[in-house]
Amino acid sequence: MEKEELKVYLFEGTRNKKNEDGTVSAERETFFQSYAFEGDPKPRVDYNRYWEFGDGCLNLVAEDGREISGDVSSTIEWAYDSGFRGVDIGKMVYGLDAPGKWTEVCLGDEFATTLRVTMLGDLPKVDRERTVRNSDLAPMQQHRVLVDGVPLFPEGGAIESGNPKVPTFVLRPELAKELDKMWETHIHRETRAVSVKVKVDTSYHSADSIDRKLTIEANTRSELDAALATIGVLKPEAIVPDFVSGEGDEPRRYVATVVLSTEV
Repeated sequence: MEKEELKVYLFEGTRNKKNEDGTVSAERETFFQSYAFEGDPKPRVDYNRYWEFGDGCLNLVAEDGREISGDVSSTIEWAYDSGFRGVDIGKMVYGLDAPGKWTEVCLGDEFATTLRVTMLGDLPKVDRERTVRNSDLAPMQQHRVLVDGVPLFPEGGAIESGNPKVPTFVLRPELAKELDKMWETHIHRETRAVSVKVKVDTSYHSADSIDRKLTIEANTRSELDAALATIGVLKPEAIVPDFVSGEGDEPRRYVATVVLSTEV
């Protein structure tokens, strides 16, 4: 799919300040400011379908503290509500055709209230911490969102409850593969030679015991038996493989599944 062209705008509303005595000051103040974009924000921001992990919403914030809206029309509506209802802001925005160009309009009131729209070349740098605080996202949604290629909630990030009775959760997305590798490493170290593939079924459990369901794949029957012996099987040669496959007359792959259990 072709990447949708990214267009980024900076909206700024300014006016003269009002003095305490009611007179108008020559000093300007900014009362409305926001970035808005349309198109594909990657690689700076990758939504990565974060909504698949729940409701919630992402509200980007730039390092300068300004919000970054992914909806230009809503930002235009915000400008209308800030005093520019009679201005054709859409024409101002979409009349800009290159980064660096800007257009502005002054309402001509006593405060010289002005709206300027500038077209930018790229999204501003995103403030990760402010974005998290400004958004309503579950940890796994934060993990899905990538800012400059890094998840808002990184691997290894912890959710601390503050309650000693509730455990701290640490995100390890590849935990299942890590458990497989631990068993493979254990078997290789204990046998000093045998290399097998192990798959741990993390969904398999019993209410009455601690179970670990392991599927072991080996190149030879002797390697399968050595691996089974290493994980505690007394007579590995008696275990019937799930299946054996090969080429010609030669077996090339043995697969067996066992459940290690504290009760049988």
